[in-house]
Amino acid sequence: MLGSGADHGLRGGVRALALLACGAVVAGCASMPDSGDVPPGPSASQRPEEQQARVEPQVPEDGAQPAQIVSGFLEALMANEKDFRTAKEYLTKRERGSWRPEKTTVLAEEPSPRELSPGGKGDLTAQGEGNTVRVRLTGTQLAVVDDRNAYVSSEQKYRKDIELRKNSKGEWRISQPPPGLVLGEANFHRTYLQAEKYYYGAVHKQSLVPEPVYVRRGLDLTDAVQSLLAGPGAQLLPGVTNPIPPGTELAGKSLAPDGDMLRVRLKLPKNKRLSADACQAAARQVFYTAKSQLPSGLARVELERDGGGSLCGVTSAQARDVRPEGLFGSLDNQYFIDTEHRLVQLPASPDSDVKPDRVPGVLGADGADGVKLRSAGVARDERHAAAVSEDGSKMYVAGLDSGAKLKDPALTSKSKRTGDDRGLTAPSWDGAGDVWVADRTADGSTLYRLRDQGRAKAEEVLVPDLGDGRIESLRVSAEGARIALLVERDDRTTLQLGSIMPGDDGKLMVARLENAAPQMQDVRGFSWAGESQLIVVGTTSKGVQQLKYVDTDGSVPLEPPRGLNGVTAIAAGERSDRPLIADSEDGIVRLPPDADWRRVAKKGSAPVYPG
Repeated sequence: MLGSGADHGLRGGVRALALLACGAVVAGCASMPDSGDVPPGPSASQRPEEQQARVEPQVPEDGAQPAQIVSGFLEALMANEKDFRTAKEYLTKRERGSWRPEKTTVLAEEPSPRELSPGGKGDLTAQGEGNTVRVRLTGTQLAVVDDRNAYVSSEQKYRKDIELRKNSKGEWRISQPPPGLVLGEANFHRTYLQAEKYYYGAVHKQSLVPEPVYVRRGLDLTDAVQSLLAGPGAQLLPGVTNPIPPGTELAGKSLAPDGDMLRVRLKLPKNKRLSADACQAAARQVFYTAKSQLPSGLARVELERDGGGSLCGVTSAQARDVRPEGLFGSLDNQYFIDTEHRLVQLPASPDSDVKPDRVPGVLGADGADGVKLRSAGVARDERHAAAVSEDGSKMYVAGLDSGAKLKDPALTSKSKRTGDDRGLTAPSWDGAGDVWVADRTADGSTLYRLRDQGRAKAEEVLVPDLGDGRIESLRVSAEGARIALLVERDDRTTLQLGSIMPGDDGKLMVARLENAAPQMQDVRGFSWAGESQLIVVGTTSKGVQQLKYVDTDGSVPLEPPRGLNGVTAIAAGERSDRPLIADSEDGIVRLPPDADWRRVAKKGSAPVYPG
């Protein structure tokens, strides 16, 4: 059955505070009422308030034993100290100058202080004799956060021997510390929060493309801007451009706004300079990167030279032309295909009394003027839609107005056989008005883009990493630099995320496909649910269906919506105040923020938001 949607409304605000969690579907449901609230399942676990508590690190106590020193060191890593001065008190003098904390290893669980006694059987054990001893730290590694603050999923066994020596005063100190920080999952989210940094798209060059990074609490503004200057990560790199010269650094140690203004002093590489246009572009990047970390607001960013003096500045009004959320559209309506295979819409409001209606024009019409549909994708301005015929053989593009007429197909499938697993996938629109769709045949699949509101000739988009996999469905991001593909290969369906870039021969290509939901054995449906976030429905290796949020870096920063049985499709808007909509065994259902799942139609299929 279905449960509370309270957590859905949190996904835009306190996303970084959530522990990694996944709610299993609650079984044993009967039927859903035609109206009103669905009886809720068990409530989702709440984020503990103490996750926001400030950590006050303690210096080593006299006479502390090796395992106590390691425990104190691990606790001191969580302090809001940029220079880790307290953590370094646990190191030998030599290591204080050479230890580099740029990388963070995230483990599934925290080592418990009770398990730190020498010779114990817990996560930490100590062994050795004389003036040298080793403490072994073990666990399950989930990910690493690299020197660019990027979260990189890397699940494997973790084992590290930490060496300690006695100093001249006979006190134990760490002589071989772990490379960087080692934090359990819960403490990682207490210590870090998620930020977005922005680069320009390689295809749509005036669009800012977000990249999620993790930055330390209390230092988040400085760390976020430093990460921006360090450049994009490997996964995003092919699909973006960056006017900031490589090697550019912050001239100061920290950033702090002056009211609603932020001054950023840059140290450019030797013999490098910023042109006027490049400086304005860089200022916009800094503006939106900093704005996400300043809840009180930001009105202006000023870039300055290392030696003083202004390079350029940008106001909030001047930066609006590239604002990331500007490409989302208003997301006024939700859409799905009704039992008569026509496109219907309903307001994307939390109102419980909304009812679906046929869209105006040919895609909602009966009789000779209409066409039976299998799926549809709606443009972000909600003036046009691309719709696939019931047998999957043709895609039509038509206006969503009463005077819209059916024109010749914009694309015809090359498949010789029809069926749910053949023909054209559901289309997807980017914010520039391009339509993306894949054609599935017996030989595999081909990805296409149709520019100019779908009126231009279909252009093949290369996907070299696809191999013998086949695209089953797709969703392109608003800025058109990233695409999520549901790929079937070896009797398994996975969610792959790639960057869109121009190829050498003039064709577009999707580069660096990576599994966006490695926790899932099979993915059934997905949707973009934010700038760098997707919502995914699938099954685990144990066959349990799950509904969860995942970020484009593979992290899982939010608790999932409550259980929903038999989900075959899910859709979300990039704005957190928009209800989820899903196709389930109970029909077409919606989950408004801070409410419960509600049914809006007993039957239907292919729910979507614009995009």
